[in-house]
Amino acid sequence: MSKEQVYKQLIRYSLLGIQEKINCIDDLAKLDEIYKALKQILDMTGFKGKWVLEHRLEGIR
Repeated sequence: MSKEQVYKQLIRYSLLGIQEKINCIDDLAKLDEIYKALKQILDMTGFKGKWVLEHRLEGIR
């Protein structure tokens, strides 16, 4: 397995674990911090659907 494949697999499993943990968080400040970190990741990967997330978040605020 190449280093690239290992990184991709680790990231995928990490994201799945994070998703499970997020479901248990009720603290809005903590969720806001998670969102900001996630937004940075989305920016780095060039994810195009993030505007939908931002629009929904603005609707909630």
